[in-house]
Amino acid sequence: MRGNYAIDVKARDAAQAAQGDADQAQLDAAAADTKAVQALADAAQALTDSAAALGAAGAADAKAVQALADAGAALAAVATLGTMATVNSPVPVANGGTGSTTAENARTALGLGTMATINSPVAVAKGGTGSTTAAAALTALGACADDVGVGGIGLIAAMRYSGGLVASGSTVAGSTLKYYLGASDSASAATGTWRNVTNETRTTNQIGVFQRIA
Repeated sequence: MRGNYAIDVKARDAAQAAQGDADQAQLDAAAADTKAVQALADAAQALTDSAAALGAAGAADAKAVQALADAGAALAAVATLGTMATVNSPVPVANGGTGSTTAENARTALGLGTMATINSPVAVAKGGTGSTTAAAALTALGACADDVGVGGIGLIAAMRYSGGLVASGSTVAGSTLKYYLGASDSASAATGTWRNVTNETRTTNQIGVFQRIA
């Protein structure tokens, strides 16, 4: 009996040891699986980080390409400037400038003369009309519009003058004038303002040529 009991104890101890080994093997396997899962997770994160880095690099490359394209466009624009980009100041007339550094010299270089500095309106003495309206210009030039109407501004007529001395070119009130009708004068005096366009002075009761100016 004692021999059998000893055998049973040894068998039991061996079984327990085998079970312990099996349990430890399972624990080791579970730990290995956990490490493997963590390794896979780390690898996935590394791939994600690599993708982000590649994306950032691609964006940087795109910006670099755009910068190069902009630089090329700028160089092309400079190339179109031609010789004007290297012309020293002042730009000569031959290159579209005035060849001058002052307004006076520029006008001279362009052949503008003194007319370029005359204020508006240009006086009759300088070749203008001295006026800013057509009616006033006609008056200043001693001309008459196509149709000024009866007694209208611009009308030139033979008039009998009843005032004092009036020199050629001077103005008088219409109330001092009556239309000269040849055998007689008009019953009523004229209105407005008139200029003596006769080439000599007129005096009381003389006939002269007058033009209504206002």
